[in-house]
Amino acid sequence: MSTSSLKLSGMGMMTSLGQGAESVCAAIRCGLSRPRPIGDVVVWDADAQDEVPLIGHPVEGVTEGFQGLGRWSRLARLALSDLIRYSALEAWPGEAWKRCGFLFCAPSLAPDRFSFHLAETALLIERLLQAAKLPIPVESRLFFPLGESATWMALKAAGQHLSSGRWDRALLLSVDSLLDTSSLRWLAETRRLKGPEHPVGLMPGEAGVCLLLENPRRCLGRPEATLLAVGMAEAPEEALSKARGTGQALSRAINEALTLTRHAPVGTVIGNLNGEEHRASAWGLALTQTPRSALPSDVREVWPAVNLGDVGAASAAVGMCYAARSMTRRHARPGHTLVWGVSDHGAQGAVLLDSPT
Repeated sequence: MSTSSLKLSGMGMMTSLGQGAESVCAAIRCGLSRPRPIGDVVVWDADAQDEVPLIGHPVEGVTEGFQGLGRWSRLARLALSDLIRYSALEAWPGEAWKRCGFLFCAPSLAPDRFSFHLAETALLIERLLQAAKLPIPVESRLFFPLGESATWMALKAAGQHLSSGRWDRALLLSVDSLLDTSSLRWLAETRRLKGPEHPVGLMPGEAGVCLLLENPRRCLGRPEATLLAVGMAEAPEEALSKARGTGQALSRAINEALTLTRHAPVGTVIGNLNGEEHRASAWGLALTQTPRSALPSDVREVWPAVNLGDVGAASAAVGMCYAARSMTRRHARPGHTLVWGVSDHGAQGAVLLDSPT
């Protein structure tokens, strides 16, 4: 899908490295991280013959004591307020909101992880917009409870609405927490947590990220990146836990995006590697099926999970924020920036970004 008419002209972030897109992206670039023991959660250490604390990346002082939707609400409100500050949304004329969309990206509401219902999440969206005093029409609010696939589907929907003229701009809000009790239980049961006895697991994190996407002819924000193309590919359900299945789907998604830009060279790659073997293998397989002219061997690789932990459904939006800030600050290498994501269920995706001019 071509998205050459979309501009990324604002962002807001709430992560374990703090609030503020500028400072969070600068901290990632500097290699900072703030891993912490997660409450009373422990894992077994055979060498010490004792239990040791599970290490993760919580947003301290913000999400303690909250579970599920409460955690999402805390992260989402702070990410949205950061976007309001970043792009001065309070100064927008009232007419601007009539043609503005809102896309909310969240984890899959699978019963093996969560016990609440879709209607409760719809109420959360309404309360978020009421608290932020953003009069976005009800019919322009879309919900994507699709985990890591959510952002790709939301970008596709935003591109369709903006290119058709139904919207002039859209706010894309992605939120996830792998640190609430039900998510930690789900990760433990599926043996995905990193610990002394399982070094190839993930370190759970949490984040809220908000993006402002605009039609270039109707920009009210300051364009910081251009979305050139989005590629998506479905992996067969039975192959999602296998590196080969996800790797083939990821390579199709990346090559779709590269084809739409005629395989122009990529200077920086940002992906959602999180320490798990199947994601690393999927990326390795995708590399073998991508033209070297488009992805040279000296491409810069950035893995935000090293700094923030695995932030689930928010990972693609984190990558897009980092890409845009790198272009604004002139840190990005020459060439396009590729942001990709492997999902544990659903579409694998990739987006190519370039400077706004």
